[in-house]
Amino acid sequence: MENITFNDLPQAMEMLLNQVASMRIEIAQLRQQLQQTKSEENLILARFHKGEIITPDDPRLVGLVTKSMIYRRNENNCPFHKHGGKLYTTPEELDRWLNPHREAMKKLKKTIL
Repeated sequence: MENITFNDLPQAMEMLLNQVASMRIEIAQLRQQLQQTKSEENLILARFHKGEIITPDDPRLVGLVTKSMIYRRNENNCPFHKHGGKLYTTPEELDRWLNPHREAMKKLKKTIL
């Protein structure tokens, strides 16, 4: 409706009210998503401060995983996740990822010895 006449006002108002109602619903959904994201970020931060989150610079990774493996995580299924521009993983995820490699090394050592 480009040129609204006096007779068109009720329809125009109804259209505007519907659009405003739709926008309110979208804003409420976005607020809910934002709250959920903030909750997840707070959980990650809390785990990080407890030492439960591992970052690429963590000394616990020395000898287990190279930084190039972490940064090429899509190629080798490395369990690091990107959140807020930072890479992180949990010790549990890292253990699950490393276990098959540990088993292969044990078998290799047995065949060599």
